[in-house]
Amino acid sequence: MTPPKTPIPLCLATLLLCLTPVSVLGAEWFIQGNASETVLYDDNLRLSTDDPEAGFGFISTIGVDTGVQTGNLHAILSGTADFTRYPDNSESDADDYRVHFDGAHQTPLGEFRLGAAFSSQSTLTTQLVEDFDFSENATQTTVSVDPSWSYDLTSRDRINIYGGWTDTSFDSMTFSNSWSYTLGGGWTHQLTEVDEVSTTLSMRHVESDSEMDMVTISDVYGIAFGWTHTSSDRLSFDVTVGPRLVSTKSMGVEETVRAGGFLDSSMQYALDDRTTLSYTASSAVEPTTTGDGGVEERQRVSVGITHRLAPRTSASLDASYQRNGNLFFSNDDSDSGDDADEQQFFSVSPSITHQLSRYWDLSATYRFRAEQTGDAGDLAIGNSFLVTLSYRLSKRDLGHW
Repeated sequence: MTPPKTPIPLCLATLLLCLTPVSVLGAEWFIQGNASETVLYDDNLRLSTDDPEAGFGFISTIGVDTGVQTGNLHAILSGTADFTRYPDNSESDADDYRVHFDGAHQTPLGEFRLGAAFSSQSTLTTQLVEDFDFSENATQTTVSVDPSWSYDLTSRDRINIYGGWTDTSFDSMTFSNSWSYTLGGGWTHQLTEVDEVSTTLSMRHVESDSEMDMVTISDVYGIAFGWTHTSSDRLSFDVTVGPRLVSTKSMGVEETVRAGGFLDSSMQYALDDRTTLSYTASSAVEPTTTGDGGVEERQRVSVGITHRLAPRTSASLDASYQRNGNLFFSNDDSDSGDDADEQQFFSVSPSITHQLSRYWDLSATYRFRAEQTGDAGDLAIGNSFLVTLSYRLSKRDLGHW
């Protein structure tokens, strides 16, 4: 794999300078932050079936947001750091850092936006939303840049063009390094005051390598049709569907072409002033993240409910399910993969939070996790208990500069 040679810091700096106006005199600057300390116990840190490993530890978190806003510009820079320590199991210690920039500049030629992010995280953290491979505590470093432009053709019609570049690397050969770029564009039409429809064309190019230095090149093409509905302050939902084509090729392996579908939906509904329901679901055919030249179907579903028990006390219940099914290399439509390569992950997490004061919260959480590979595979189960004390610094104006 030969990643782009453009120096990352120079690329980020150039894009930020292009977005920022020549002068921000009179701009309103602000800052806000948060910090927390979590005490936790987990009876199976890495969801192992062979040798479950329990751990008692601490997570220290600090986050800061700062930004600027003028009549036609807003920009926010956010940073978070998590420090996880297990006194009796230092191999599971982790330091996670995340920095994210989001900016928008409104001009007569439309709105220009830029997103940029950097993260350095333990795979014990990132694999919670990817392939659930907790066999090794490696460091995953990710850098991404996502520019976009939109223009209002009429009061009801808007067009947009977007792009993106992402580079992901690991300090271990267990995981696959990769880089990718994305291009896309679409049209959005406002049907009514509460309904909006859209059509988007996109393509994504991905190059990754496996631990055997086998380079895999994947191209993903898709068209998506979306609908967004916001009928009131109580209900909002959106759904996006469409076909997708994935082509992958690796050294010494016949090119694989798979057609499939894409679904992404979410909903939030307030039953009353005290209870809110939420739901997200997605399903897509995409290249595997292991660099083996395969194609997989990923399905995710999550639901949640939040209820305010008292003016300063609330409870929540969150549950999620994910299935990764490997579709392998064959172009034969009858080859739908092997059950042994199907992976399922489930989690449920009830929590209760009490507001101690204007700036302090205390919460207690129980989290159940289960993972199974193949229909006849062993089931790995983990239970964890967390108590968190949180402090939040409300938004403070820094004045006009």
